[in-house]
Amino acid sequence: MKKLITLALAALAAIAAQAANSFLRVDINATDQQIALTKPYSDCMVVSPMNWIKNAENRKYTLSASMNDPLSESEWEDFSFSFTPEKAGKLRVSICGQWAKEEAERGWLLIDSITVNGKLIANGDFKQTYTGQYGKVIPKKFALDPGSKVLYIPDGGKEKTPAVKVNHDHRLFFNLPVEAGKSYELSFTVKAAPAK
Repeated sequence: MKKLITLALAALAAIAAQAANSFLRVDINATDQQIALTKPYSDCMVVSPMNWIKNAENRKYTLSASMNDPLSESEWEDFSFSFTPEKAGKLRVSICGQWAKEEAERGWLLIDSITVNGKLIANGDFKQTYTGQYGKVIPKKFALDPGSKVLYIPDGGKEKTPAVKVNHDHRLFFNLPVEAGKSYELSFTVKAAPAK
């Protein structure tokens, strides 16, 4: 009995650690179109060029926005950041969690909705889906990496609406058309999710 209780407590601790490591991160990469992203700002996230890009010239075409504090597993929270593209084109946006050295510590999170300048992006509430390869349900207007474990949850959102579960290794992608010199504020409603 004591061993069973110990195993149960260890399992709960692992789930709690997973939730404690849930951080929203959003990466934007426009190196293919060489769209410089200027005036990054957020009052709730750290926004900077992707420092892991080796070519210093290419870094100005990238942004990474991440949280300082872990997400709550019980409360939905809104996070946003803004930037201005120097020219028109299409940005590739990747929504994920924060990296950690140990794979088990790369926490999962649920995304309820995505807006740009206060308006839902196309299918930003995930209500429209299609069935992809191997029967995987995918929100329309979004993409996944091959073999991704991103999970579509029809009633996982804030009001029992759809949500999508992601982490650092399993990301949700979308394209964002932009105009030159216009400020864009991306907002995300998210909370921590258990690993299982």
